Amino acid sequence: MLDVDLKFTDDIKKLYRYFQLFNEENVMGIAREMQPVYRDFLSEYRSENSETRVGEPGPDGLTGFNSGVMLLDLDAMRKSHLYNKLLNIKVIEQMIGEFHFRVCVVSIFCFVLCGDVGDTYFGKDSKTCYGQDCSGNDAQSESEILRAKSKNPRQQRTADEPVDVGQPIDANKNNSLEINIIITFTNADNNQNLQNKLRVMLSSLFSHASVPLALHFIGEEKSQGIAEIILRDIASNATFKIVKLDVNKLAQELHTIVEPMQKHFSSKPGSYYSHSFFFLSVAMHKVMPTTMHRAIMLDADLKFTDDIKKLYDRFRLFKKDNVIGIARELQPVYRHTFSLYRTEHPGTRVGEPGPDGLTGFNSGVLLLDLEAMRKSDLYNSMLQAKAVELLTEEFHFKGHLGDQDLFTLINMKYEWLFHILPCIWNRQLCTWWKDHGYADIFDHYYTCEGDVKIWHGNCNTPIP
Repeated sequence: MLDVDLKFTDDIKKLYRYFQLFNEENVMGIAREMQPVYRDFLSEYRSENSETRVGEPGPDGLTGFNSGVMLLDLDAMRKSHLYNKLLNIKVIEQMIGEFHFRVCVVSIFCFVLCGDVGDTYFGKDSKTCYGQDCSGNDAQSESEILRAKSKNPRQQRTADEPVDVGQPIDANKNNSLEINIIITFTNADNNQNLQNKLRVMLSSLFSHASVPLALHFIGEEKSQGIAEIILRDIASNATFKIVKLDVNKLAQELHTIVEPMQKHFSSKPGSYYSHSFFFLSVAMHKVMPTTMHRAIMLDADLKFTDDIKKLYDRFRLFKKDNVIGIARELQPVYRHTFSLYRTEHPGTRVGEPGPDGLTGFNSGVLLLDLEAMRKSDLYNSMLQAKAVELLTEEFHFKGHLGDQDLFTLINMKYEWLFHILPCIWNRQLCTWWKDHGYADIFDHYYTCEGDVKIWHGNCNTPIP
């Protein structure tokens, strides 16, 4: 949190890294007041307590604070019973009385500092000066901060840090961009295979990423806990933050949209793709904060071989009406699903392979322009139960693959809503349909030329 009368001479990312030095009970980072303001405000208390540290200069005195620059650990602030107790007006009045505090510039930070809990919440030494002592000399180098990261127990709980889900800044500036990534990770308890997939995906993602990442995990509590353990094991030097999204809460919020889709885009009730979380991507713009403008949504069974920033840069290639970036399905899945429609419409592009056919989509990698999704009347009309019903009837469609079925169906009539990702950004490896009636034309769908950026081990296919 910043005042407006500031001027930066260095990267704010270096300031942000001081969150890594917070101990278990810190809720804020804040610098000392560099004038004897509180020596004056607390003069009566000082005269009654001659040996007090209250109002004394740093590094050993309880100097008081200046709130022009603050690091707010919002999650820690919410969880701290003591901190929230100190916001009660009666408690504040008691502290004012105890310290004979003359209020001119009201600062609860001074009240807390002067009490016994001051050291607990704001640090006992000059670390509250953000790595500089009062003479302006660097008290800690950046390398020292990074070394402290690996030793600090709080940093091992990266998932507890608050997440900024604001609009990513100019993608041309590597150091200022933060990419929002959404990952659905559910039912991972006792599913070692799924856990291994996530480990591979995150390890490869981190090893190539050149920008900070904000990881949004959709899942239930147990699965999110497993994701945190995996992150602690593989984090290395990656810069990331994490936020937990309750899959059941999201499903409830989107129930009226998702429920009509489930009967059209899952093989039967209780089947794998019938679960509501396979449909959340279609309406992610309705549940994510309006301050989040773009996001990349990923399956867990992926492996990166290049920087995710290069994928994010493809948002720049979106045309005016594009709302989602998505790759073609690399098997003749939809040639099969649309077989009745294709029989009735000889020569149709529906179900034909690329680059000219309407092949259908695979939703393992999605670029979601959330702002465009919010603004598109056409796209939002396609989420209505009646619109879904009409589309499925027109194309004689009965799907079984969740969200990608809807994206595919919409694309049959409204191609301009989608930006087609090159296959190298979602190189699917499953070959099931080759052995189930389509061997003669399989390679027309499956061939993918170019250096693969993301491998997709769908249908449990091993990844190179």
